[in-house]
Amino acid sequence: MAALPDWFDLWVRRARELPGDGVRQLELLLGAVFTLPEVFLWNVGTVEAPVPAIGEDESGIRLLLLFTHEHKLIELVEEHSSGAGVPAIAMPPVQVGGFLQDLSAESGEIAGVLVNPGDFAFQVERRAWEDFSQAWTRRDPAERQAAQGFWIPKMTGEEEDFWQEHGL
Repeated sequence: MAALPDWFDLWVRRARELPGDGVRQLELLLGAVFTLPEVFLWNVGTVEAPVPAIGEDESGIRLLLLFTHEHKLIELVEEHSSGAGVPAIAMPPVQVGGFLQDLSAESGEIAGVLVNPGDFAFQVERRAWEDFSQAWTRRDPAERQAAQGFWIPKMTGEEEDFWQEHGL
């Protein structure tokens, strides 16, 4: 049985409702991913020699499967395996770009990342992930720290001023 949508699924739903050409939606979603302390990859190898799961879209493009929370990985693994445990690879989101480059060099071209396979999945081209990652790491560490938190949509200017004044 599928889990109820979590906070990240709600971000995806919100991004899908935004008007535009998809650039703003992608920035919103990547921003949400990069505020996470770590993301998870499904390890289809062994503990000694980890190999992340690679999927393909309808047109045969190879994508790294990435999960924003361990329970999303567990849910998918339970649906598609014998249930012999859930081997995971955890890493900070900023390391995924370099990992993709190394993985592509070893096992052939991987075109991008499929985040949270399922109803609330979204796909990111490898170049877009790398560009966002570079922009993220160029930011001041204090600014990155401040970006970790939450956003309250449709706040009034007065409410937003209150939160800014109190450093939240």
